[in-house]
Amino acid sequence: MKIQPHLIIFLVFLVYCFPISAKTHFTVAVIVDTSTSMDKDGMDPERASLLVTKLLADIVPPEDNLSVIRLLDLITDKPLINSLSTKKKGKCHENINTQCNMVTMIGDWEGDARNKLFGVKTRSPIEIEQFKSTLDNHLQQNIHNSLFYLAFRAAQGLFDQTPNNQHLIIWLSDGEPAKPELLTSVINELKNDNVMIDTYIFGKGSMTFANKVDLSPTRVSNSREVMKAFAHSFRKIVQAPYQIDHLVHNTPLFEIKNNVDQAWIVVYGDETLQGAELQDPQGNYISVNNKNDSQKKAGRYYVAILTNPTQGSWRVKVQGGGQDSAYAVIQHSALTPRLLSAKTVMAETKTRLIVGISAGLNGQLTQDTLLLKDAILTATINGKTITLFDNGQQADQMEKDGKYSHWVQFFKTGDNKVKLHLKSPFIDKTVVEIINVSGSFSYTGSDISLDFGILGVNIEKCLPIVLQAKHQGRVPFELLLQDTISSDLTLMIKTGEKQLYPNKDILELSAQDQLQLCLAISETARSSSLKNKFLLRLQVEETINSKQQINFKLSWQIQGLTFWQKWRTLILIILAIIVFILFILGFILPKRFAKTLAINLVQDYDDLADLTPQLLKNWKGTGIGFYRNARAFIQADYRISGKQKGALVALYATSQGNQVKSCSGIILYRETFDGSWEEIPIEGILLRFAVVYRIGEQGPYFKLSNK
Repeated sequence: MKIQPHLIIFLVFLVYCFPISAKTHFTVAVIVDTSTSMDKDGMDPERASLLVTKLLADIVPPEDNLSVIRLLDLITDKPLINSLSTKKKGKCHENINTQCNMVTMIGDWEGDARNKLFGVKTRSPIEIEQFKSTLDNHLQQNIHNSLFYLAFRAAQGLFDQTPNNQHLIIWLSDGEPAKPELLTSVINELKNDNVMIDTYIFGKGSMTFANKVDLSPTRVSNSREVMKAFAHSFRKIVQAPYQIDHLVHNTPLFEIKNNVDQAWIVVYGDETLQGAELQDPQGNYISVNNKNDSQKKAGRYYVAILTNPTQGSWRVKVQGGGQDSAYAVIQHSALTPRLLSAKTVMAETKTRLIVGISAGLNGQLTQDTLLLKDAILTATINGKTITLFDNGQQADQMEKDGKYSHWVQFFKTGDNKVKLHLKSPFIDKTVVEIINVSGSFSYTGSDISLDFGILGVNIEKCLPIVLQAKHQGRVPFELLLQDTISSDLTLMIKTGEKQLYPNKDILELSAQDQLQLCLAISETARSSSLKNKFLLRLQVEETINSKQQINFKLSWQIQGLTFWQKWRTLILIILAIIVFILFILGFILPKRFAKTLAINLVQDYDDLADLTPQLLKNWKGTGIGFYRNARAFIQADYRISGKQKGALVALYATSQGNQVKSCSGIILYRETFDGSWEEIPIEGILLRFAVVYRIGEQGPYFKLSNK
């Protein structure tokens, strides 16, 4: 089956070339099989290995080290690997049907390759184009030997120069090395040094040796095999849990997840691929042109690098590229272990250590099961490593809430370094957090009984506390009430000018502090008594250790105020308010005459039309009194006053209206519609405006109006 080299190139490119935020620095050694066998049909005649190497040179971040290592030829590279001809011939490694001259090694080839970096070409970050231009000649497939053990030794020499970097070898070959026993030895050394080796066998190449040395090689023969084989390595190397790869014409839509801080979309196809673009969830178009390159027969690719891409559905569009045009989406969410609790603890105290995992550049805690799948979170404290769990057991309070927990103890006071290590198929990251450790406390005594005796009100009494404890340094304490007490009573612990109140504060105490338990009684406290009751607990902050708790059993007898003593002031105030209200109501409730009420009072009936009515309010004494309605009395001298004595007629304001009634036994009459006079009952009637009233048989006469 014919290999599709452009897919190989682009996937290798994806796996190794894209940087991620805050990633570990790499030293990357690309070992390319430059033997003549690679030019054969079904291997790499399209020189896909050359294209992927150029892509690596283009994309690997400048802060990372990238080198390309070719094979060495016994004849043409004799100045590097000195040898002596045996004048004998044998089967050539690259072509067993031909004869090659046999040579004897002079000197230490492996040592020289490691120290002098034979066959190595290292990229200069500021001369990338010049470096790429030399690769065509550097990777010519014209070497008659497959001395991979020397190439691996050269890579080992590169790693010697960067001991603090993460080391990666990308080995592209036909899988048939010369001197396999020597290559096995160097591979084992590299494995022991934690060097990653990713092995890709081209086309018809042999996987026997790679399997024998446990390199888990991947054969790249067709597009779908390439996609499947690279998926796991793809996600692991770029530390990106979200991975998508599809043929463009089958599945042009893909989903960008939440909390993705960086995404790479690589579109690739044959030489006819002329461009690509993306459509974001808002309908905006983004050109896929951050990087692009091509190699005759190997294919062409275009790359878009997105920072903080919008979550949602995106679409890929291509121009050309053939039916096998495909794309891959790499979504990176920066995972970082983060200490949640506790950042301040007490020495020699069992403490719950809680660690979360933040995702994305905003550092938001995540519970994403895909991100956290197979995650292992450990903490190293004082040289001891423990594994934290999110299983809802032991120290962990809730399963799968994204918070990993374990019980820990610290024995050294001051700032303690805690190394948090997160390892998953996508990330291997370590951060150092600082936990401040205060002193230690262990109570060795029994419950403390305190008797405050007989107490009155409006006083405060304090009793000394003697703690039998092992106490070092300053330790945070809290005071907890075990039952409710009257609001007129206040318990507290005092030391110098500091106070610690129940269920409120935290107070750091040292062994030298002189403690007192105080009871404050307000001036309104009622009588109460207590006899050796467990009411109070002093304990180390949030501890569950009984040896860090002191129980207080309290006794007292309070002679409080009687009901009258306690509430006298309040009762008197209420009474005063009631009296005041009643007093005010005495002037509010009485009914008043209308301010416009006027009276016309005359001796003769005929004079009623000639005289002007006089406002009733102008006559003295006609207003209201204390809890008394307004009233007015018509006197015999034609005056109106507020005095009833000697009055002929009385006028009263009522809730129904104004009332009129006679006084002193005089009969009062009212003119009817027909001009006759009717007698008004002795109890009186309601007044009508414009109606004429007569006092007695001869007058005087009066009528009321609304002036």
